[in-house]
Amino acid sequence: MDSTVRGNVLVVEDDQDCGHMIVRILSNAGYGVRWAPTREAAVAALGRYLYDYIILDLRMPGMPTEVFLKIVGASSREINIVLTTAETDAAREAKRLGIANFLGKPFMPEDLLAVLRKLSSGVRKIPEGFRPPPPPTTPSPTPTPKSN
Repeated sequence: MDSTVRGNVLVVEDDQDCGHMIVRILSNAGYGVRWAPTREAAVAALGRYLYDYIILDLRMPGMPTEVFLKIVGASSREINIVLTTAETDAAREAKRLGIANFLGKPFMPEDLLAVLRKLSSGVRKIPEGFRPPPPPTTPSPTPTPKSN
């Protein structure tokens, strides 16, 4: 395997064993990975690092899923979200939340990697409302007053 990082992933999972398993799978596949055991910790991580993907557990204590998704949606860059859940109707929950990508728990490592590969091969759109920063301006030199 080459040493290229395939993308940066934030794993938001309150189950430590599951979180560490996902981190191991993705690290071994060449992704840069961070694990956040709470959505509050995930929000803090989003303020410090740039992520291409979030693997998000649906059922966690603390901050509601909808609030977390609004915070992510307000960021200035698009982040692909993959919802993980042990709910029997994962597709319905994901659709309700507006998330197109989901995995039912338990899932196989190759299923997780396949979802990320699918997302990375898609066309990345510019987030709605995004405006590139203006080009830097060079200050004009201040004229030196003439002395008489």
